[in-house]
Amino acid sequence: MKNKVFLDVSGREEFLDNDVPGSINIPHYMIMDNLEKIPTDSEILVYCNSGRRSNIISKVLEKLGYNVKDIKTASAAKILMQGKEGSTEPLDEHDLTST
Repeated sequence: MKNKVFLDVSGREEFLDNDVPGSINIPHYMIMDNLEKIPTDSEILVYCNSGRRSNIISKVLEKLGYNVKDIKTASAAKILMQGKEGSTEPLDEHDLTST
C-alpha cells in the first residue's frame, strides 16, 4: 500500500485553523512553484476549507501524473486520519458519505 500524504491547499492561516496533524500546506496559488515538495510515490489526499480549491488542484496534479484523491475538506481529512471507531484501518472516501 502506498503512503498517504494529506495536502492542505488552503492559505497559511486557514491551514493553522484546520489543525490536521501531519498534513502539509501548500497554498493553491503556490502549487506550481512547489511541486518538488509533493511526493510522487505516495497517494496525495488534497483538501481545503470548502472543497473548491482542492477540486481544482486535484485535477492539476492528476494531469501532472500524481496519484491524487480530492477529499474536499479539513473535516474529511480529520475523519480519514482517525479511522473507523477505534479501528486502525483508515476510512476511504465511501465511508465519508455515511457520516
